[in-house]
Amino acid sequence: MKIEAVRMVLIMVLLSLGFSCKVYRDVENLSPKVSREAKAGPFDESSLGKLIEGDLVIVKTLTGKEFKLTFTEIVGGSLSGIASKIDDKILIPKEKVEIPISDIENLNVRRVSPAATVPIVIFGALGIIIGIYAATAEAYW
Repeated sequence: MKIEAVRMVLIMVLLSLGFSCKVYRDVENLSPKVSREAKAGPFDESSLGKLIEGDLVIVKTLTGKEFKLTFTEIVGGSLSGIASKIDDKILIPKEKVEIPISDIENLNVRRVSPAATVPIVIFGALGIIIGIYAATAEAYW
């Protein structure tokens, strides 16, 4: 019984770590950050070098269109990827899209966030300690 309680606490902590630590971050704010002075227009094209094939990205264009896609490559001045959502429309099957880099206003990429990870690790450790204590303590009431 006590071992099962400890296992359940450990499983819950590991699941929360696996699902909660990734958030969409502005690609211009990833290291090395783009300075405001170096930024020529609404989007700095040099920050595209931080993308890795397979990254999940959200692209907002100057016209207000929003794409949720899996990044594949940069080809001839366009960002290419497999779109799963355009604005509020979910695409089934997914479509290959190319977005001109000059039309990009903002680009967010799904990455691990230390700000989201630290509290989860702290609360997870506390959960483990409380779970172990509850599983091994005797009731005195």
